[in-house]
Amino acid sequence: MMIEELNTRLEAHEKTTEEIRERKEAIDRQSAEFNQWMTGIKARLDAIAGKIERAKNNTK
Repeated sequence: MMIEELNTRLEAHEKTTEEIRERKEAIDRQSAEFNQWMTGIKARLDAIAGKIERAKNNTK
């Protein structure tokens, strides 16, 4: 591959600092939303586990 062609391919994938910052912010937002969603699921699973445990204790 010629050096010029290689340089052209590399430049096509370069991002500006602003584009990188915007992408990082978007990823951070998505991560926060995902963590919030997972916290909600964990709370629901804990509630279900508590109900199961209480039901087990009531049948003894």
